[in-house]
Amino acid sequence: MGEQPTVLAIALDANSMPYGFLKIETLAEIRRLASKHGLRLWLPEPVLWEWQQHSVQEYIEARADLRRKRSALAAAGVVLPDLPSPDDVGRQVREAVTALGAPLEILKLSGEAATQALRDQILVREPGERVLVRSGESESATTKDGAPQKSNRRKDRYLKTGASDSATLRLILDAVQNETERVVLLGGDKDIARALVAWDLPPMKTVTSVAELTSLLSDLVPLAPGEPAPSIGFATAAEQIALVARLHRPLSCTTINPVLTVGFEDLFDEELLNSDFTEEEVDRIVGVRHFDEVGEGEASAEIVALVSGGFSAVQTSIDGSDLVTVDMALRNVPMFMPALLRTEDSQLVIVPDGRPRVVAPQTRYSDAEDAFEGVSATIRTCPGLSEFELPEAYDGPASRTLVVTPGTIVEVGISGLCYDEWELSVEIRDSEGKILGQRQLQCSYDDTAWVGGREGFNAYPPWTLSPGPGDPAWDLAAWITTTLVSAEAGADS
Repeated sequence: MGEQPTVLAIALDANSMPYGFLKIETLAEIRRLASKHGLRLWLPEPVLWEWQQHSVQEYIEARADLRRKRSALAAAGVVLPDLPSPDDVGRQVREAVTALGAPLEILKLSGEAATQALRDQILVREPGERVLVRSGESESATTKDGAPQKSNRRKDRYLKTGASDSATLRLILDAVQNETERVVLLGGDKDIARALVAWDLPPMKTVTSVAELTSLLSDLVPLAPGEPAPSIGFATAAEQIALVARLHRPLSCTTINPVLTVGFEDLFDEELLNSDFTEEEVDRIVGVRHFDEVGEGEASAEIVALVSGGFSAVQTSIDGSDLVTVDMALRNVPMFMPALLRTEDSQLVIVPDGRPRVVAPQTRYSDAEDAFEGVSATIRTCPGLSEFELPEAYDGPASRTLVVTPGTIVEVGISGLCYDEWELSVEIRDSEGKILGQRQLQCSYDDTAWVGGREGFNAYPPWTLSPGPGDPAWDLAAWITTTLVSAEAGADS
């Protein structure tokens, strides 16, 4: 068997991001992974354009909703700042991407690749195709102000597509001189695979998630020359759980710098002049995120923990004539602590690397879908679940199952609709089907949050999460982590 060609780069397709929407945090993680393995990271310009367009469209729809409410806000004395233009939003997306720096490189679209891509679409050559659009199916078009734009076309028709996929693939192939074995494509779909067959080229290694990419590179690509092998593993779900298990113990508060509170201003009507948080206990480590090897036996990360303690603040009275001290007892609120993790004499040592942030508990949301997305982001901090997405529940109940490790399975189900009242159920079981734990989380509508019912005005965000002694989403994440760690400890014994 001949020697495998050396992988040169990771290339990104629009589908490398969940649902095709750019997440800078995810892109930064991919960049760190490429750097660790000494690989280039290629972003074809048509992919960046797609990400810009998705963000701009989201902004246009949000701006249109705000403009419709502008008159009501103006009547209440609220002066809104000038809103940026869609072009400004697109420009900000590109600037955020380019700011990540090397080894990320944008493959700019050339005239030849653009010409061939357009020809593929017009002549319906792979990956170009004709897509049947039935009457009434394309009503999602919008005007420049974000309002629905009605279509006068009533007949079924065909649309030619594929130029973007073709241009993306051609830019990647030009970069590797058609040596498909030298690139790993993150997010590629069946259209890319069909095009390679039609063009009589070998298949390209394709992965669909960052977790899958991490696993593939660990087997396929050596670390960059001169970089030590990882001594604190965090690539696989088992390694993540093992690391968090080593952290999963009470922390001495004397070793933690005074925390900086954020987000508590939203709990009060008036501006806080001063605030403080006195931690009574660091209850549980929920997870570790932003993990990155920085040297032999050392890694940087952000530890997520739940803490309980007392919050005190000084604010002005309602009439502004006096200062009032507010005291609150908080339980199980999230704390984010930047830290260096070191192994010394086979012991894991946590060294704070900046001021921790204690975040106000969030139990209320402006709409049910915001709560849905917030819970999803929180669950992804759990070890082994960094790539997990909650099942979409736009049309009814949905569920998703993930084999976290060979001995542990997590199943998440949604009943109701994610944009209305919904209930989330989480079940963790072992490989033999034994249930290790179950939890539920409800999102419900609070009529008392509105004066005059649903048609009145908003007193405070009406959608609530329950149950939980503190922040329900983070309490759920802590339970998931505890159960996963206990399950792995039982399997090892």
